[in-house]
Amino acid sequence: MMKEELIEKIELFQQLIQDSQKKIRLMEMNDSDRHQLEEEKQNLLKLQKELYEMEKELQLMNEEKDEESIDENTQEKIKMIKTTDSRNQFDILRIEPGTIEGINIPFVVALPEKMPANSKITVVFNNEKGTSLNESAQNIEDELPEVLSGLEINSPMVVPILPSKTEFDETLKKEGIDIEVGDPKQFARECFDSKIPKESTFYRLDEQVKNMLEEIKNNKTLQQNIQNARNKTEDLSFDEKAVGFGHSGAGAAMLRFSLIQPELFDKLVIGGNGDIIPTPFGENGQKLEYPFGIKDYNELFGKDFSTEDFKNINFQFYIGDREDDKEVYDTIRDNNYLPGKTGPTFAPQDLAEKYKNMYGNQFFERFQNALKQYEQADANIGLKIYENDCHSVITPEDLGKILNDEEYFEQNPSKTIEEMLSKRRTKQNDGKNGLYDCLDDKNIRESSIKETTNMVKEEILKNDREKTNEEQK
Repeated sequence: MMKEELIEKIELFQQLIQDSQKKIRLMEMNDSDRHQLEEEKQNLLKLQKELYEMEKELQLMNEEKDEESIDENTQEKIKMIKTTDSRNQFDILRIEPGTIEGINIPFVVALPEKMPANSKITVVFNNEKGTSLNESAQNIEDELPEVLSGLEINSPMVVPILPSKTEFDETLKKEGIDIEVGDPKQFARECFDSKIPKESTFYRLDEQVKNMLEEIKNNKTLQQNIQNARNKTEDLSFDEKAVGFGHSGAGAAMLRFSLIQPELFDKLVIGGNGDIIPTPFGENGQKLEYPFGIKDYNELFGKDFSTEDFKNINFQFYIGDREDDKEVYDTIRDNNYLPGKTGPTFAPQDLAEKYKNMYGNQFFERFQNALKQYEQADANIGLKIYENDCHSVITPEDLGKILNDEEYFEQNPSKTIEEMLSKRRTKQNDGKNGLYDCLDDKNIRESSIKETTNMVKEEILKNDREKTNEEQK
């Protein structure tokens, strides 16, 4: 088919799709026959799928170049954005989708002006709320210089740009795939549904990020093009393992990504989401489905879970001692991860309830019990609790020390949490706030209930005795 004919056919199908969508809306408003409505919906999906195939064919026509121009095109997709003016200068570059075959999402790279040989890449997931890949990439490029200015590091950073749920859903619909997913920025389990074919733009986002890192570390042509964009001539070389960092929802994403691809990392720095960490060890790991355990791991990812690779990661957690503050807790968790108004952002409701039933309803109770699973499995794990803090990002000083292997957090996390809770209870009692303490502690609460019940009984008996005495008089 000639290019002009293909464009005409695409325009025709776009119109047919609009007509079908209008027809469906009218049928739904008029409570039309369900069978007819379903037939029209299937017809719409068929039209969308055919349109998607034609658009892909047109894209291939537009991208056809002779062999000599391939390197030039690749170079055009690697854009030098800016050089920071921080204490350690970094060049920030954007790698566009399609630069590397099979990678359909952009990523931002920050390379230090003077980068040592065999540098360890820090992979950063973010909580950027852009509705499109391009918008998110732009926002990261604007924010990254400020982040880097506070860090005393001299290692490269890679920030994958993951699609929003809206963009993911719309792309699937265009491709004729009728499923609803959770948040792809959190590697929601629905993103690995078997209905999503390999040809789909966002097929296996975890594999796309993995390939991204492997290409940066090993593809000499890509490295040369990156250096060309920087006007540099030195060869690049990278360590085999990477470091992962994420805070809040991005921390959950990093934990899940490391659960799927544990062989990529030797260190993770995770903060602000302690009550939803996966526990892939022992019986609990086999009882819980992804994203909390590995019961259905092989089914979702087509491979067996490597306990050894996961245990070889150095897990460094941080949290604020007021992370369970009611206002923040209700907003961030109860309405998202736990059943609530805005739906299962972090996990499906049934899996969330299963996790809660196993580890506890309260934030720090759940965090402490989950960390015990890591300790019992002899995983390398540390924890720092920031005082009088609720949900803040790790300090640049602490992050820099960990990235530079200068310092790590306390190595007995469950004990660290218990000491923090004990101090909190003592402080509350000193502040004559025993009621909060009773509500916070199950044993004290039960004891208080029994005591109160006995007091009420005694009061009733006392009144009865006084009434009897009065009557006798």
